[in-house]
Amino acid sequence: MTCHRTHPILLTFGVLASSCSSGDRASGAPAADTLISPGTVHAASTTVPNPLAAMAGIWDMRVLSRKGDSLAAYTLVATTDSSGWSMNFRGREPIPLHVIGSRGDSVMAEVGPYVSELRPGISVTTNFVGRIHNDSFIGSWVAHYRSKSADSVLRGRTEGVKAR
Repeated sequence: MTCHRTHPILLTFGVLASSCSSGDRASGAPAADTLISPGTVHAASTTVPNPLAAMAGIWDMRVLSRKGDSLAAYTLVATTDSSGWSMNFRGREPIPLHVIGSRGDSVMAEVGPYVSELRPGISVTTNFVGRIHNDSFIGSWVAHYRSKSADSVLRGRTEGVKAR
């Protein structure tokens, strides 16, 4: 029996890409350009020629719980391509983000492992999916914390406005 492991962020990205399509479909089926499967992330889009260029800039971001409680703040540095992205917490060295892919108006990235801002002293890896909505950068994240016992997971969202 062959077992295939699917990267959870690719599944999350697929769901987000499908849910971000605009307009109702008479058939109820999503448009072909909104479907995505693990391992087939494409940078090209019919709606946004370069989604990373639309996101480029410095963003003042807030980390929020699922309920909307503010947990932390950071500065997101986004570039026009997949290199040079970083998450900058006040008083800390920049933490590089690895842009995994982009599709339509969305980007997915992974950061870490790094020392958690929310749980000091604990190593965390975070998966992030974000997009531009009006003049805001919004998204969701899943944090995987490493501990001596079983790993724990925390989910939330993030939102921000362009600083410059």
